[in-house]
Amino acid sequence: MDSGQATLIGRRSALLTLGMLWSATFVAGSALAQSAPKPDWSLSDMPSQSRRTFLVTGGTSGLGYEDVKAMAAGTRVVISARNPQRGEETIARIRQEIPNARLQFEAIDLADLASACALSNRLQATLLRLGGLINNATIMAPPERGASANGFEMHFATNFLGHFLLTAGLLPVLRRSAPPRVSLRCPASPCIGEPSTLRTFNPPAPMTPVRPTPSPNSRA
Repeated sequence: MDSGQATLIGRRSALLTLGMLWSATFVAGSALAQSAPKPDWSLSDMPSQSRRTFLVTGGTSGLGYEDVKAMAAGTRVVISARNPQRGEETIARIRQEIPNARLQFEAIDLADLASACALSNRLQATLLRLGGLINNATIMAPPERGASANGFEMHFATNFLGHFLLTAGLLPVLRRSAPPRVSLRCPASPCIGEPSTLRTFNPPAPMTPVRPTPSPNSRA
């Protein structure tokens, strides 16, 4: 193994450790900061978020879309996702129900670390403060193992590394809010599989795809 390969492996190991510590910190923080929800909780129980700005990744479909819609009546919401056309369609669909919704779309590819950094830089330049960040966008169970533009396994790159860099880059504008909130969602798919595959970034055995029941809003 030459020095270049050793450096690359070292960087990947460091990022892996940071990602695991980051996700564990937010899981622990959420458990301590939140009490059990009421059985009959509804949107009417949500505190007012007026005069705040939220960023929702993967806000064009699924839970991310529902987050955006729930806050759109009184909150400025930045929707980030891969497809600008779907972003504009999402904004138009929500404004049919909430005409005065303050919505903005920003493109991001969380599997590309440069894209995550670019979005955080753009928002730092345009936002005075950010009240909340909902790291919602994820991928789950692709049919084949893939690698990101930076060479990381696609699940890890999209679900963890991209969100890690985005959150770190937005800390200055998050800290200007009192208090800011950061939410991390992660699918259960990392818990499926043999523990031995955690020993390497390139497991020798091919992945066994999990085929969940498709839903009409399944893409981030």
